[in-house]
Amino acid sequence: MKKHKKNGYGGTPLRMKLFWLLAGFILFAILILWVFQVVLMDSFYQAVATGKMDKSQEKIESVIRDGGDIRGAAYRAAEESGACVSVYMIKNGSGTKIADAHVKSGCYVHDLIASGDLNRIYEETLKDGGDHVSNVGGNDIIDDGDSILCSEIISDKGAEYMLLLSTESLPMGAMASTVTIQLSLITIMLIVGAGILAIVVSRKITRPVSELCREAERLAARDYEVSFSGGDIEEINQLGETIGYAAAELERSDRMQKELIANITHDLRTPLTMISGYSEVMRDIPGEVTPENIQVIIDESARLSALVNDVLEVSRAQSKTVTLNPVRFCISDAVESVVNRYGVMLRDKGYFITYESHEKGIMTYGDETKLIQALCNLINNAVNFTGEDKSVSVRLSVKDGFCRVEVTDTGCGIPADELESIWDRYYRARDLQNKGIDGSGLGLSIVKHIMLLHDASFGVRSSIGMGSTFWFEVKVLSE
Repeated sequence: MKKHKKNGYGGTPLRMKLFWLLAGFILFAILILWVFQVVLMDSFYQAVATGKMDKSQEKIESVIRDGGDIRGAAYRAAEESGACVSVYMIKNGSGTKIADAHVKSGCYVHDLIASGDLNRIYEETLKDGGDHVSNVGGNDIIDDGDSILCSEIISDKGAEYMLLLSTESLPMGAMASTVTIQLSLITIMLIVGAGILAIVVSRKITRPVSELCREAERLAARDYEVSFSGGDIEEINQLGETIGYAAAELERSDRMQKELIANITHDLRTPLTMISGYSEVMRDIPGEVTPENIQVIIDESARLSALVNDVLEVSRAQSKTVTLNPVRFCISDAVESVVNRYGVMLRDKGYFITYESHEKGIMTYGDETKLIQALCNLINNAVNFTGEDKSVSVRLSVKDGFCRVEVTDTGCGIPADELESIWDRYYRARDLQNKGIDGSGLGLSIVKHIMLLHDASFGVRSSIGMGSTFWFEVKVLSE
């Protein structure tokens, strides 16, 4: 058998696939961390901080329109949003502070009047439709400042108010440097961790899988001494047990096949030797051309034909090319007819074939030829292994809508551990001496196949020293 070269199967080894999958996942996780912690951090922070200040503005606006306590509303807003709050009343182009609440000293909105930025913020807010957000720092409005400023202009009952809320923005310069260092360390640790994890996974998964592959290759080379030490993964252990079971079954099948070849060779040689021997005698000695010698040749030819037919039947069953021709027929009449023929045929050899049944006109639906063949195989088997009294009984009974046919011999019985094996196509009972009709050990396998084709029940009962009873059941047709 041609052996495969190492790594000559195509594809990528499992350990490499696992490594690249882990590496890809780690790189994706690192990319997500960098994007969210560096690129989008400021945007997320501003969005969250602005959202809190917007809600606080809405509450203060509601208090203003309801004529409530503006100073108290400012303090509550500062506590809830963590922002400094100032409320100005705008009149004649100038602003007067009417409420403020600060969470940080020196924040941008503490003294906008003195800094002169109040008017500019007012103008910017008007341009934005009365609601403005900006980054501020020092005394100027800039693009990237130290604080986030939310401003809103409210008009109520002829009065105009401006709400200002300010909170610290993230120190992106220093923070970006710190986060970059942290993420670099995390990246290195994740890559190292991925390598270690790949090694561990390789040992836990790929090693037992590779071992299974090696054992499967041994099995393919007809080396049935396979073994699998197992691992920590249930599915791999289950696969290993399955391969072990398959190896045992293949070894058993291979052994039985060799026994079958030996048996068939012996069974073929016997009738061929008889036919050849008697033919040569009749050719060389004219006086030996007698009806008895001719009958021997005929009988041995029949044995040879029966053996070849059994082999062909098993071959067709194995290749699943057998088809049924089911018809409605009387199984009770068919069974009785077969038993009567066997009784006449084997009477001169001292066998007693009896039929026990009170049932008449039992109809069933199936392939009559195949079912009769199965019955004949059971009777042949019983004749081969019956006891010294050479008796075989066939019984037909009906119960619960099924017709049961039983064939009983008085032989030495079958060991309990062989009851399942007797139906195998390569099985032939050992330690049993054939009597009367020789066989190849294929008859019961043919019976099993016929019963499976009919979806019929079948089985055997046997006790050591008490004989065996083989049976099958078919469904009775109602009138």
